[in-house]
Amino acid sequence: WNVCIMKKRIENLLLALLFLIVLVSEAFLTKDKQCLDDLFILHNTKENMSGPIHESDVEQYMTHLNNELGIPEQKLKYITSTLTQYPNLGKNIESIQEEAVIEDVEFLFDVLKYSYAGYSYFATEDVWKDLENRIISSIKMHDTTMNRDELIQMLCTNLNFIQDSHFKICGYSPIVRSHFYYNDTIEIEKDSRGYYVKDNRQKWYIQSIENNENVEYYIKPSLNAEGKLCYYLGLLDTQSHTHLNVVFQSNSKEYKTTIKVSRSESQINKNEKAYTYKMANNIPIITMGRMYNKNAEDHSVEEFVESAKKISNQELAILDLRGNTGGQSWGANVWFQNFTGDPQIPQFSTLKLWSKINTYGLWQAYQTAKENSLFPPEELLEVKAELSVVNPTENCWIFTEGKEEKKQNTTKLIVLLDGNTASAAENLVLYLNTLENVVFIGTNTLGCFFSNANMKCILPNSEIEISYGDQLTFTNNCIEGTGFQPDIWIGGQDALERTLAFLEKNGEYRVNE
Repeated sequence: WNVCIMKKRIENLLLALLFLIVLVSEAFLTKDKQCLDDLFILHNTKENMSGPIHESDVEQYMTHLNNELGIPEQKLKYITSTLTQYPNLGKNIESIQEEAVIEDVEFLFDVLKYSYAGYSYFATEDVWKDLENRIISSIKMHDTTMNRDELIQMLCTNLNFIQDSHFKICGYSPIVRSHFYYNDTIEIEKDSRGYYVKDNRQKWYIQSIENNENVEYYIKPSLNAEGKLCYYLGLLDTQSHTHLNVVFQSNSKEYKTTIKVSRSESQINKNEKAYTYKMANNIPIITMGRMYNKNAEDHSVEEFVESAKKISNQELAILDLRGNTGGQSWGANVWFQNFTGDPQIPQFSTLKLWSKINTYGLWQAYQTAKENSLFPPEELLEVKAELSVVNPTENCWIFTEGKEEKKQNTTKLIVLLDGNTASAAENLVLYLNTLENVVFIGTNTLGCFFSNANMKCILPNSEIEISYGDQLTFTNNCIEGTGFQPDIWIGGQDALERTLAFLEKNGEYRVNE
């Protein structure tokens, strides 16, 4: 009888133990499953939408222009679009006569007033005129001739207040950039008391970083090499950093040290084909290296926009925009429409200058794109339709008020970014930022979004090339030179590998043996 009782107790104990194991297993499985959701929760916890910008907010930037061309008509031949390339500009020019240099400067300032959308955003008319006079005075202090490189340097120095990434002088932009500095060797954890690192079982809490007790500014959510969500030291700054000063505290003990940080490195895409699509155990991975076709044989943009349809009904997908320096916005617009199934794209507040010069420049762009098959046919039709409603005999400003709404989305989309994600690629990033179930991983983007790259002028005598935009876009989510900031920061070039490790760790992805 006692033996039977003992057996019964053992059986009950084993059943209870088995039940406990099942419960614990379910708890771990539930936690693992929640980790995928935790990835996307990091996006939802930050402010994602810009406040509305109204026309009254930007009226001061609308330079008052009469219906005049602004430059001599015979100099329209020096106005073109950024689609046209001039690889041999200035190669045969060493020195330029003083009168010719002054003529170039006066031409440049007239063009900017009647063609650059940021003219009154960055300075008043008086400031521009004073600056032009100072540059001319400096030119007159030279001998009777001036070196072309000297003039380029003079223009770059005097126009460095134009913090617009699309404004370039012979390819140089005066924008002050923010870079990401990070350390991913020391893993940081968090509890109710704050952020800490472990030394065996002892917790050392971070009291200050760079003498700042607001340590959250220097700590970023990340993924380690094994795919675990964690925290690392990270700082976005215009100043260069090699180390950060950190103060730790454990009980009554204090420990001060310097921790090495590295600057993030961005991808540079040199592949002829910008677009790739591959499946990794049922997870689509789309890579797009630029938003334009290189030539008539290149159909990367058309293939890219079709890829959105392939993933729109998937549970999970990865979109890799690292190193995508932009191009035309058409690809971003259509990809978003195909992904959401909605013809409406998010509308940001924009201010466009339709001047006589700019209308002429857009016609040049249209002809170049048509003759060289640089645009998909649908995009060419859009440009032609835009030109058809413009009055070429007047200068006018057109303001479009933004409308951003959070949209539902059932496909969990992971978007990879880096410091070379720019311009039209940032367009797509900001569109995706309005969707549910999207998370951004990597570093901040370039911050090349405030204007566009539609226009170009060539200074007649020095053959100096100036490129600039005819439109301004207003949004708080993409600051010029700083860019759009990700939800999860990974400073190295292994963002995709760490993302896949996370998905494998949490049962969403298995590496093929």
